[in-house]
Amino acid sequence: MTKSHRFIWQLPARLIHVAVLGFAAVVLTSIGWLWREPLLEKIVILWTVSDPIGAADAVVILGGGVSDKSRIAADLYRRGLTKKILISDVLDSSHAIVGGHYSDTTLSREALRGYGVPNVAIETFGIANRNTKDEAVALSDWCTRNSATSFIIPTEFLFSRRVRWIFDHELDGRNVKVAIDSFESSHYARNNWWKTDEGKNAFKLEIMKFIYYQIRYRY
Repeated sequence: MTKSHRFIWQLPARLIHVAVLGFAAVVLTSIGWLWREPLLEKIVILWTVSDPIGAADAVVILGGGVSDKSRIAADLYRRGLTKKILISDVLDSSHAIVGGHYSDTTLSREALRGYGVPNVAIETFGIANRNTKDEAVALSDWCTRNSATSFIIPTEFLFSRRVRWIFDHELDGRNVKVAIDSFESSHYARNNWWKTDEGKNAFKLEIMKFIYYQIRYRY
């Protein structure tokens, strides 16, 4: 046995244990760094909810991101997958535009008109909805009044799991099908969300929101 080997075995067992753990941590960190992009992309793919899209009684436009949602809703209408588009009547969502302030609700309606959707096919639901929970409750009420059984909800992919959960929760026990049509943000996509501040912040906030919804609204 060489002097170096004898020196190693003479070290305290605790010190050797710490050294082995440190070396393992370095190796695992290196592997994680090398494979971080495929891993982060896989995480979001597993997180995202996206359903097959077919005919539905209505397409639902939730508050926020109205430009993308209105465009997608109008496309579904033109394809004949629905005859009704529901816009959330949201609270405190005004946007400063030349000539005044306009809410998400107003902007959605104007965008749909611009895409050629007739007024008769556009309707609002709820009153001053404050969040996705309010929107899910309002849609449940709308179902009761209109005997609807199927909806399509376009939503950004990072938000899709929370949207799925809260609508399933509020519509539980009803013969109602909700299809989530997830789309990518104009600022980031599934394969690069971690490369932008918007994507990283959105994902962290969404995880916190999802946990909050589980705690606050499950029972």
